[in-house]
Amino acid sequence: KPAGNGAGAHANGGPGAETTVQRKRAGSAGVRAAPNVGRRGHWNAYYDQASATYALDKNDPNYDSEDDAPMPSTPVARGRSASLRGEERLAEYKRGAADIVTEYFSSGDATEAIRAFKELRMPALAHNFVKRAISMSLDKAARERELIAVLLCALCGEGLYTESVERGFMMLMESIEDLELDVPAAKTELSVFVARAVADDILPMDFLSKSRVMSKPEAERTPVEDVLAQAHGRLRREGSLASELSSVAEVYAYWGGGESEIARAKRVIAEALAEYIDTSDVAEISMRLQGLRMPHFMHEAVKSALTLAIEKDARIRDLMLELLERLQESGHISTSQMAKGFARMQERTPDLELDVPGAGKQFEALVRAAREAEILPSKRRAERGTDGPVLPASVVAFKARSVDIAREYFSACDTLEAVRCLREAVADAGAAEDLVKLFVKRLVVLALDRGNRERELSALLLSALYDAGVDAPQLRDGYSLLVDAVEDLSLDVPDAVQQLALFLARACVDDVVPPAYVASLATEQDGAAAEVGLAAAGMLRARHGAERVLQAWGGAGAAHASAAHAVSRIDECLAEYASTADVAEASKCLRESQPPFFMHEVVKRALTLAIERRDAKVATMVIDLLAALSESGLVTVNQMAKGFMRVHERVPDLELDVPDAKEAFIALVGVATDRGMVPRSLSAQLDPRGGTAEEASAGESADAADARAAAERASSPPASPPSTKGCVAS
Repeated sequence: KPAGNGAGAHANGGPGAETTVQRKRAGSAGVRAAPNVGRRGHWNAYYDQASATYALDKNDPNYDSEDDAPMPSTPVARGRSASLRGEERLAEYKRGAADIVTEYFSSGDATEAIRAFKELRMPALAHNFVKRAISMSLDKAARERELIAVLLCALCGEGLYTESVERGFMMLMESIEDLELDVPAAKTELSVFVARAVADDILPMDFLSKSRVMSKPEAERTPVEDVLAQAHGRLRREGSLASELSSVAEVYAYWGGGESEIARAKRVIAEALAEYIDTSDVAEISMRLQGLRMPHFMHEAVKSALTLAIEKDARIRDLMLELLERLQESGHISTSQMAKGFARMQERTPDLELDVPGAGKQFEALVRAAREAEILPSKRRAERGTDGPVLPASVVAFKARSVDIAREYFSACDTLEAVRCLREAVADAGAAEDLVKLFVKRLVVLALDRGNRERELSALLLSALYDAGVDAPQLRDGYSLLVDAVEDLSLDVPDAVQQLALFLARACVDDVVPPAYVASLATEQDGAAAEVGLAAAGMLRARHGAERVLQAWGGAGAAHASAAHAVSRIDECLAEYASTADVAEASKCLRESQPPFFMHEVVKRALTLAIERRDAKVATMVIDLLAALSESGLVTVNQMAKGFMRVHERVPDLELDVPDAKEAFIALVGVATDRGMVPRSLSAQLDPRGGTAEEASAGESADAADARAAAERASSPPASPPSTKGCVAS
């Protein structure tokens, strides 16, 4: 209330008086007013006091919580405790920013980095994030600098604003002389960051014209002005439109631009090999490969060199063998990377035969020459175990077969088929207890060389092996082999420790290995093996640890539930189709809900529906639907055949509920064969009554026409290509 007669009455506690709170005017007693105090139209009395510290009420919409740059308002005295709190908050913010950037360098996941940045919840300190992110990237390679440039652009509008970006860059440029002590090219790299920020519209255009740097002679410029001048020169804003566009493109391409890390590495390797063919300078190509800082990707250099050796003449072949020998001797390419490169080339040889006849024989000659030069171990050494003795032929064959089983599983995602193939391989080798652990190691190693999809599939298969009756100690021994080899794996997979820890934590969640095994690794092992155990134990102890582990490889941890959902969706689509007979709607429903490799389940469910309904109309509708799916390309020939084969295997079970299931299935096979959906040779196998040799021969002779028809259907693309995201476990 304003001071007056009424105010005194209330203050004295009279009837109906209101309680008033007496507030001190902190810091105002010792502040001397400026000459304009009290004059009409002037508000500068309190704003011109350089010695005062100001604060706004938190309910004021203009309140700014930043400690080191307060907004002026009512002058208040600030004590030492408030200053300490501000320093603690700043230190905490810087630690959080460093953690976000470090994790972002490893994962490259900008979405996760944005989420973590928002969780800092200190927008007033965002300029420190800009400074810390760029300064950390200066200590790294071009990949990390490109990542930071992309992240800063992505953060605009997500809590990072132009004022913070400007202030962060100014802080960096003011400390450029200190940065140059550790990074001699810091001024050049920072000028690229500034130019990139202007091109990305996260810095305003007038940021480059601060202090009119372009009008000053170079010798008179300060370090800040020198950086701005370099950035201005990179963009050449005063040139023509073509010049401007070319300059911007050069800025974006400076650190690799939109190229992925793998694409950039492949390009550099190809350019280095082409230059080596002209110059034969081993030192130069060694320096360029080392500059990639990707020792785990050197198998690509080996594969590319071998490809050139096969495609070119004998001179190039000798050059490439000499290069590989020198690179291995110098340690730029490890033995495991060399072997992986030769293995990748062996897989590519059949495709190369199409362009280079005799490529297979040339590759065999290269392998022999590499073994003679000790680039590769001799065949006898390659078959030795860890203790030195030559492995039995059955074990060597099992290892090779394990690789084939894993690769086929990664392609088909059929867990039951992979378990069956592994049982056959173990039975053929005749040493069950000693071989399952080798398969576990081989499966996980192959998954580590691939992506999250394959890692999730591997975890599902290991869980399925345990459910199928494989003893837990055998699986645990496989994990032990992996942990023992983690240091070697880290040479090829930089995050091998983290990924193996995830595999172990996932095995605990799936009850494949006991938690005590993980605890023993953390306490009884040392070095990298102990790191794996500690990391896995930490993942399991974390809040919602099991859920996080299940979602670690892209959220496919509930693949079994996804498969059940997919089957339920198929049944819903087929039930609706049986009521409406709308082929177009059913095709659209199935196309939107199913991945292409799971369409054999649609065929199986549709045929089962036709058999169980015992209705000729429904059977005709099912054949019409399958024919439409086949003609549109949504169901391939292989998927159609697989679906019919699955029903063929299930006929005896169906006969328990539908006595005439065999006759109904035979009728469906006959109609499908007549309409070209099933090859005649396959229809003879599908007939449960068995076919004669003449029928099979006739079917094989008629398959040519069926193949032509299938090829015509396959050559016409579907109206709406099916989604290929994800993979549903069988």
